[in-house]
Amino acid sequence: ENSQDRRNSFLIAKNTVIGKGDIDCFVYLERDAVFNIVFRVNGSASDFYMARVDSRSGGSSGILVSKNNNWSYVNQPNKYVLPDVWHHVELKFSDSKIILKLNNDTIIENTRNVFPKNQNSFGMFNEVKRVFVDNFKVYE
Repeated sequence: ENSQDRRNSFLIAKNTVIGKGDIDCFVYLERDAVFNIVFRVNGSASDFYMARVDSRSGGSSGILVSKNNNWSYVNQPNKYVLPDVWHHVELKFSDSKIILKLNNDTIIENTRNVFPKNQNSFGMFNEVKRVFVDNFKVYE
């Protein structure tokens, strides 16, 4: 791995003890880039939700769920985002709902009861190409 290559995945994890909150940030994706915000939804280390912002041709932004490391969309995925421009990403969550907004438009709302109040954690990472993140905030 070349330590100078900033296209590699990164992860910033934080444990939380809250049942609701907001994550707010601005992201700039190169063409064919993917940005993810990941949530652990229960005590199992293998069960996660992931809010995805995707600028790949044919890619889709939306919310995925992992059960034992098998990822699938929880709702019909939405359109990909335009590359090479800044996008406002908002992720709102509670113990029973998660909402993903892009540029102030709600693209996915999921209302499953899967967020225990004392077992949430989150991280963010890019899968391919470069993603720039600015003004990343977490509101509890």
